[in-house]
Amino acid sequence: MTQENHDSHPDPARPGSPAARPGAAGADPRPESATGAAAPRTALVTGAGSGIGRAVALALAGAGWNVVLAGRRPEALRETARLAGDAAATLCVPTDVTDPAAVTALFDAVRDGCGRLDLLFNNAGAFGPGVPLEDLTFAQWRDVVDVNLHGAFLCAQGAFRLMRSQRPRGGRIINNGSLSAHTPRPGSIAYTATKHAVTGLTKSLSLDGRPYDIACGQIDIGNAATEMTAAMTRGVPPGQRHPGRRARHGRRRRGPHRPAHGLPPAGGQHPVRHGHGHEDAVHRARVRNQGRESQECPEELELS
Repeated sequence: MTQENHDSHPDPARPGSPAARPGAAGADPRPESATGAAAPRTALVTGAGSGIGRAVALALAGAGWNVVLAGRRPEALRETARLAGDAAATLCVPTDVTDPAAVTALFDAVRDGCGRLDLLFNNAGAFGPGVPLEDLTFAQWRDVVDVNLHGAFLCAQGAFRLMRSQRPRGGRIINNGSLSAHTPRPGSIAYTATKHAVTGLTKSLSLDGRPYDIACGQIDIGNAATEMTAAMTRGVPPGQRHPGRRARHGRRRRGPHRPAHGLPPAGGQHPVRHGHGHEDAVHRARVRNQGRESQECPEELELS
Protein backbone atom coordinates (compact mmCIF):
# COMPACT_ATOMS: atom_id res chain seq x y z
CA MET A 1 0.00 0.00 0.00
CA THR A 2 1.34 3.42 -0.97
CA GLN A 3 0.32 6.17 1.37
CA GLU A 4 1.11 9.70 2.40
CA ASN A 5 -0.50 12.34 4.59
CA HIS A 6 -1.26 10.41 7.75
CA ASP A 7 -1.54 13.43 10.06
CA SER A 8 -4.99 13.79 11.57
CA HIS A 9 -6.55 17.25 11.46
CA PRO A 10 -7.35 19.01 14.74
CA ASP A 11 -10.98 19.75 15.57
CA PRO A 12 -11.39 23.52 16.05
CA ALA A 13 -15.21 23.57 15.98
CA ARG A 14 -17.01 24.97 19.02
CA PRO A 15 -20.77 24.78 19.53
CA GLY A 16 -22.39 27.89 18.11
CA SER A 17 -19.23 29.15 16.40
CA PRO A 18 -19.06 29.88 12.62
CA ALA A 19 -16.53 27.08 12.21
CA ALA A 20 -19.12 24.64 13.50
CA ARG A 21 -21.56 25.75 10.80
CA PRO A 22 -19.97 25.05 7.38
CA GLY A 23 -22.93 26.64 5.62
CA ALA A 24 -22.59 29.96 7.44
CA ALA A 25 -21.69 32.98 5.32
CA GLY A 26 -17.94 33.51 5.17
CA ALA A 27 -17.21 30.30 7.06
CA ASP A 28 -14.48 27.99 5.79
CA PRO A 29 -15.50 24.38 6.52
CA ARG A 30 -11.90 23.18 6.65
CA PRO A 31 -10.24 22.75 10.04
CA GLU A 32 -7.14 24.83 10.68
CA SER A 33 -3.64 23.42 10.58
CA ALA A 34 -1.05 24.00 13.29
CA THR A 35 -0.02 27.21 11.52
CA GLY A 36 -3.57 28.58 11.54
CA ALA A 37 -4.08 28.15 7.78
CA ALA A 38 -6.92 26.07 6.40
CA ALA A 39 -5.83 22.46 6.04
CA PRO A 40 -5.99 20.82 2.59
CA ARG A 41 -9.32 19.26 1.70
CA THR A 42 -9.55 15.48 1.38
CA ALA A 43 -11.25 13.68 -1.51
CA LEU A 44 -11.97 10.00 -2.06
CA VAL A 45 -12.18 8.77 -5.65
CA THR A 46 -13.45 5.27 -6.38
CA GLY A 47 -12.45 3.61 -9.64
CA ALA A 48 -9.31 5.75 -9.48
CA GLY A 49 -7.12 3.31 -11.40
CA SER A 50 -8.24 4.28 -14.90
CA GLY A 51 -10.43 6.44 -17.11
CA ILE A 52 -12.60 9.14 -15.60
CA GLY A 53 -11.64 8.21 -12.04
CA ARG A 54 -7.94 8.62 -12.75
CA ALA A 55 -8.51 11.94 -14.56
CA VAL A 56 -10.56 13.32 -11.65
CA ALA A 57 -8.02 12.12 -9.09
CA LEU A 58 -5.15 13.80 -10.95
CA ALA A 59 -7.10 17.04 -11.27
CA LEU A 60 -7.87 17.09 -7.54
CA ALA A 61 -4.25 16.29 -6.63
CA GLY A 62 -3.08 19.08 -8.94
CA ALA A 63 -5.41 21.49 -7.15
CA GLY A 64 -3.82 20.68 -3.79
CA TRP A 65 -6.32 18.18 -2.39
CA ASN A 66 -5.36 15.14 -0.35
CA VAL A 67 -6.66 12.31 -2.55
CA VAL A 68 -7.56 8.78 -1.44
CA LEU A 69 -7.42 6.40 -4.41
CA ALA A 70 -9.71 3.38 -4.27
CA GLY A 71 -10.12 0.57 -6.81
CA ARG A 72 -9.73 -3.16 -7.32
CA ARG A 73 -6.25 -3.17 -8.86
CA PRO A 74 -3.38 -2.07 -6.60
CA GLU A 75 -0.94 -1.63 -9.49
CA ALA A 76 -3.34 0.70 -11.31
CA LEU A 77 -3.80 2.80 -8.16
CA ARG A 78 -0.03 3.06 -7.74
CA GLU A 79 0.25 4.25 -11.34
CA THR A 80 -2.32 6.98 -10.67
CA ALA A 81 -0.33 8.02 -7.59
CA ARG A 82 2.84 8.08 -9.67
CA LEU A 83 1.20 10.27 -12.31
CA ALA A 84 0.06 12.66 -9.58
CA GLY A 85 3.71 13.35 -8.75
CA ASP A 86 5.87 13.20 -5.69
CA ALA A 87 4.45 16.46 -4.34
CA ALA A 88 0.88 15.12 -4.28
CA ALA A 89 -0.61 13.74 -1.07
CA THR A 90 -2.18 10.42 -2.08
CA LEU A 91 -3.32 7.34 -0.20
CA CYS A 92 -3.91 4.10 -2.14
CA VAL A 93 -6.52 1.75 -0.68
CA PRO A 94 -7.29 -1.31 -2.85
CA THR A 95 -11.03 -1.89 -2.43
CA ASP A 96 -13.81 -4.03 -3.84
CA VAL A 97 -16.79 -1.70 -3.58
CA THR A 98 -19.22 -4.65 -3.73
CA ASP A 99 -17.88 -5.98 -0.40
CA PRO A 100 -19.42 -4.20 2.64
CA ALA A 101 -16.47 -5.12 4.87
CA ALA A 102 -13.98 -3.76 2.34
CA VAL A 103 -15.92 -0.49 2.06
CA THR A 104 -15.99 -0.16 5.86
CA ALA A 105 -12.21 -0.67 5.91
CA LEU A 106 -11.85 1.97 3.18
CA PHE A 107 -13.57 4.66 5.21
CA ASP A 108 -11.66 3.64 8.33
CA ALA A 109 -8.49 4.24 6.30
CA VAL A 110 -9.76 7.66 5.20
CA ARG A 111 -10.56 8.66 8.78
CA ASP A 112 -7.31 7.31 10.23
CA GLY A 113 -5.07 8.53 7.40
CA CYS A 114 -6.58 11.94 6.63
CA GLY A 115 -8.71 12.87 9.62
CA ARG A 116 -11.82 13.79 7.61
CA LEU A 117 -13.53 13.55 4.21
CA ASP A 118 -14.69 16.59 2.24
CA LEU A 119 -15.56 14.98 -1.11
CA LEU A 120 -16.54 11.54 -2.41
CA PHE A 121 -16.45 11.02 -6.17
CA ASN A 122 -18.58 7.87 -6.40
CA ASN A 123 -17.27 6.65 -9.72
CA ALA A 124 -16.55 2.89 -9.75
CA GLY A 125 -18.70 1.10 -12.32
CA ALA A 126 -19.02 -1.73 -14.84
CA PHE A 127 -20.76 -1.88 -18.22
CA GLY A 128 -21.25 -5.61 -18.61
CA PRO A 129 -21.08 -7.72 -21.77
CA GLY A 130 -22.60 -6.48 -25.00
CA VAL A 131 -25.02 -9.34 -25.62
CA PRO A 132 -28.70 -9.50 -26.62
CA LEU A 133 -31.17 -9.22 -23.76
CA GLU A 134 -32.24 -12.87 -24.07
CA ASP A 135 -28.62 -14.04 -23.73
CA LEU A 136 -27.75 -12.00 -20.64
CA THR A 137 -27.32 -14.35 -17.69
CA PHE A 138 -28.51 -13.51 -14.21
CA ALA A 139 -24.91 -13.65 -12.99
CA GLN A 140 -23.91 -11.02 -15.58
CA TRP A 141 -26.87 -8.86 -14.60
CA ARG A 142 -26.00 -9.17 -10.91
CA ASP A 143 -22.33 -8.32 -11.49
CA VAL A 144 -23.30 -4.95 -12.98
CA VAL A 145 -25.92 -4.25 -10.29
CA ASP A 146 -23.42 -5.11 -7.55
CA VAL A 147 -20.86 -2.58 -8.77
CA ASN A 148 -23.01 0.23 -10.13
CA LEU A 149 -25.79 0.24 -7.53
CA HIS A 150 -24.76 -1.70 -4.44
CA GLY A 151 -21.21 -0.34 -4.60
CA ALA A 152 -22.42 3.23 -5.08
CA PHE A 153 -24.80 2.86 -2.13
CA LEU A 154 -22.16 1.37 0.18
CA CYS A 155 -19.65 4.14 -0.60
CA ALA A 156 -22.28 6.87 -0.24
CA GLN A 157 -23.36 5.42 3.08
CA GLY A 158 -19.78 5.27 4.33
CA ALA A 159 -19.17 8.88 3.27
CA PHE A 160 -22.45 9.99 4.86
CA ARG A 161 -21.54 8.43 8.19
CA LEU A 162 -18.10 10.02 8.24
CA MET A 163 -19.26 13.45 7.04
CA ARG A 164 -22.07 13.54 9.57
CA SER A 165 -19.82 12.67 12.52
CA GLN A 166 -16.73 14.74 11.69
CA ARG A 167 -16.18 18.27 13.00
CA PRO A 168 -16.73 20.54 11.21
CA ARG A 169 -19.41 18.26 9.83
CA GLY A 170 -20.57 18.04 6.23
CA GLY A 171 -19.11 17.45 2.80
CA ARG A 172 -20.09 16.70 -0.78
CA ILE A 173 -20.89 13.49 -2.65
CA ILE A 174 -20.74 13.43 -6.46
CA ASN A 175 -22.19 10.34 -8.12
CA ASN A 176 -21.03 9.44 -11.61
CA GLY A 177 -24.25 8.66 -13.48
CA SER A 178 -24.52 8.35 -17.24
CA LEU A 179 -26.30 9.75 -20.24
CA SER A 180 -27.70 6.19 -20.48
CA ALA A 181 -30.08 7.15 -17.67
CA HIS A 182 -31.75 9.43 -20.23
CA THR A 183 -30.90 7.98 -23.66
CA PRO A 184 -29.82 4.31 -23.49
CA ARG A 185 -28.18 2.39 -26.31
CA PRO A 186 -29.12 -1.15 -27.39
CA GLY A 187 -27.67 -4.08 -25.49
CA SER A 188 -27.16 -2.15 -22.23
CA ILE A 189 -30.14 -3.09 -20.07
CA ALA A 190 -28.17 -3.82 -16.89
CA TYR A 191 -26.02 -0.70 -17.18
CA THR A 192 -28.98 1.50 -18.10
CA ALA A 193 -31.17 0.21 -15.27
CA THR A 194 -28.46 0.78 -12.68
CA LYS A 195 -27.75 4.31 -13.90
CA HIS A 196 -31.46 5.15 -13.54
CA ALA A 197 -31.16 3.82 -9.99
CA VAL A 198 -28.11 6.00 -9.33
CA THR A 199 -30.23 9.06 -10.18
CA GLY A 200 -32.72 8.01 -7.49
CA LEU A 201 -29.85 7.43 -5.07
CA THR A 202 -28.56 10.94 -5.77
CA LYS A 203 -31.92 12.59 -5.16
CA SER A 204 -32.49 10.71 -1.89
CA LEU A 205 -28.99 11.47 -0.63
CA SER A 206 -29.40 15.17 -1.40
CA LEU A 207 -32.56 15.26 0.72
CA ASP A 208 -31.25 13.14 3.58
CA GLY A 209 -27.99 15.09 3.75
CA ARG A 210 -29.47 18.57 4.11
CA PRO A 211 -29.74 18.55 7.92
CA TYR A 212 -26.07 17.56 8.17
CA ASP A 213 -24.54 19.94 5.58
CA ILE A 214 -23.96 17.07 3.15
CA ALA A 215 -24.61 18.01 -0.47
CA CYS A 216 -25.06 15.40 -3.19
CA GLY A 217 -25.04 15.89 -6.95
CA GLN A 218 -24.58 13.82 -10.09
CA ILE A 219 -22.82 14.14 -13.42
CA ASP A 220 -24.17 12.26 -16.45
CA ILE A 221 -21.39 11.89 -19.00
CA GLY A 222 -21.89 10.71 -22.57
CA ASN A 223 -19.11 8.98 -24.49
CA ALA A 224 -15.77 9.60 -22.77
CA ALA A 225 -12.47 9.10 -24.62
CA THR A 226 -10.75 6.52 -22.42
CA GLU A 227 -8.60 3.54 -23.30
CA MET A 228 -11.58 1.23 -22.80
CA THR A 229 -13.88 3.07 -25.20
CA ALA A 230 -11.39 3.94 -27.95
CA ALA A 231 -12.96 1.48 -30.38
CA MET A 232 -16.30 3.26 -30.07
CA THR A 233 -14.87 6.26 -31.87
CA ARG A 234 -14.69 4.01 -34.95
CA GLY A 235 -18.27 2.78 -34.66
CA VAL A 236 -17.73 -0.35 -32.55
CA PRO A 237 -20.34 -0.70 -29.78
CA PRO A 238 -19.42 -1.90 -26.26
CA GLY A 239 -18.90 -5.65 -26.12
CA GLN A 240 -18.05 -6.13 -29.83
CA ARG A 241 -14.38 -6.92 -30.15
CA HIS A 242 -13.38 -5.78 -33.61
CA PRO A 243 -14.61 -3.22 -36.13
CA GLY A 244 -16.26 -4.75 -39.15
CA ARG A 245 -16.81 -8.15 -37.52
CA ARG A 246 -20.28 -9.64 -37.58
CA ALA A 247 -21.44 -10.02 -33.99
CA ARG A 248 -22.49 -13.50 -32.91
CA HIS A 249 -26.10 -12.42 -32.50
CA GLY A 250 -26.40 -11.35 -36.15
CA ARG A 251 -25.81 -7.59 -36.14
CA ARG A 252 -24.88 -6.04 -39.46
CA ARG A 253 -21.24 -5.41 -40.21
CA ARG A 254 -20.11 -1.99 -39.16
CA GLY A 255 -17.12 -0.12 -40.47
CA PRO A 256 -15.62 3.26 -39.68
CA HIS A 257 -18.24 5.03 -41.81
CA ARG A 258 -21.25 3.17 -40.39
CA PRO A 259 -21.81 4.16 -36.75
CA ALA A 260 -23.40 1.59 -34.50
CA HIS A 261 -27.17 1.93 -34.15
CA GLY A 262 -28.10 3.82 -31.02
CA LEU A 263 -24.74 5.52 -30.51
CA PRO A 264 -25.25 9.27 -30.24
CA PRO A 265 -23.54 11.30 -32.99
CA ALA A 266 -20.55 13.52 -32.41
CA GLY A 267 -21.89 16.77 -31.03
CA GLY A 268 -25.13 17.64 -29.32
CA GLN A 269 -24.49 15.70 -26.11
CA HIS A 270 -26.55 16.73 -23.10
CA PRO A 271 -24.81 16.07 -19.77
CA VAL A 272 -27.36 16.55 -16.98
CA ARG A 273 -26.61 17.50 -13.41
CA HIS A 274 -28.86 16.55 -10.53
CA GLY A 275 -28.81 18.08 -7.08
CA HIS A 276 -31.00 18.83 -4.09
CA GLY A 277 -33.71 16.44 -5.18
CA HIS A 278 -34.49 17.87 -8.59
CA GLU A 279 -33.10 17.96 -12.12
CA ASP A 280 -30.85 20.94 -12.62
CA ALA A 281 -30.15 22.81 -15.85
CA VAL A 282 -29.26 20.85 -18.97
CA HIS A 283 -25.91 21.87 -20.41
CA ARG A 284 -24.89 21.20 -23.98
CA ALA A 285 -21.36 20.02 -24.66
CA ARG A 286 -19.98 19.05 -28.01
CA VAL A 287 -18.19 15.70 -28.17
CA ARG A 288 -15.70 15.34 -30.98
CA ASN A 289 -14.18 12.12 -32.22
CA GLN A 290 -10.42 12.39 -32.12
CA GLY A 291 -9.74 10.09 -35.08
CA ARG A 292 -8.01 7.59 -32.85
CA GLU A 293 -6.97 4.27 -34.30
CA SER A 294 -9.48 1.48 -33.85
CA GLN A 295 -8.47 -1.10 -31.30
CA GLU A 296 -9.96 -4.08 -29.57
CA CYS A 297 -12.86 -3.34 -27.24
CA PRO A 298 -12.98 -5.68 -24.21
CA GLU A 299 -15.96 -7.95 -23.81
CA GLU A 300 -16.75 -6.24 -20.52
CA LEU A 301 -15.92 -2.61 -19.87
CA GLU A 302 -14.74 -2.43 -16.27
CA LEU A 303 -14.56 1.18 -15.16
CA SER A 304 -13.41 0.39 -11.65
